[in-house]
Amino acid sequence: MPARLPANFDTTQLPLELKRPLTISNLFLNHRLPIRDIMRILEESYENVVTALIGHNVVRDRRRQIPRVFHGVERRSKGRK
Repeated sequence: MPARLPANFDTTQLPLELKRPLTISNLFLNHRLPIRDIMRILEESYENVVTALIGHNVVRDRRRQIPRVFHGVERRSKGRK
C-alpha cells in the first residue's frame, strides 16, 4: 500500500528542508523508483537520498557501528621473538 498524506495537506507551505526528503520518500515508495534514478532526477547525492529514507523510516539504518576503542590498551599482538 502506498504511503499517503491527508487529502487537504498543503505541501507548498513546507520549508525546503522538509519538502526534499518527502519528495525522495514519495518517489521511492509510491513511484517505486530506485535510489539511482532518484539521485539522477533530483540531482542529489547517494548519501542525501539514503539519509532522507532513513530519516523517514522508509529503510532501516544497517551501517555498522563504529568499533569501540579502548584507550591505553595495546591491541597489537606481540609477534615472534
